Amino acid sequence: MEHLTGDWESLFDLLKRDSFRRFHQAIRASLQGALDLLEKEGFIHGDFRSSNIMVRIVGEEPEIKIIAYDWAGKASRVYYPAVRNESIGWPGEVNGLIQAGDDLKLLELWWPEKTPSWV
Repeated sequence: MEHLTGDWESLFDLLKRDSFRRFHQAIRASLQGALDLLEKEGFIHGDFRSSNIMVRIVGEEPEIKIIAYDWAGKASRVYYPAVRNESIGWPGEVNGLIQAGDDLKLLELWWPEKTPSWV
């Protein structure tokens, strides 16, 4: 993250702002593209939460960067840590293997499917 320069902010913060509404579909499509690429190569991020996704708007287009690869690796070869925030609703078990598809399951837990009414 220390290498990101310019107007980057966490997706967690952007989700709270009015400007999120305009970029809802484009950001979701970018996130899906990133997950598709990881899956194609057999990798998993493991901690695919909005706080680990950085966003900046260039012109009228959002760009994303995924950060925090501490849990990342080959699917079914890396493990969830022993200590994590259990209120999140992780798709896998503590100390369990991080499986293909877990990133998408996690995204679906926190992503507002429709443009949120509060923005």
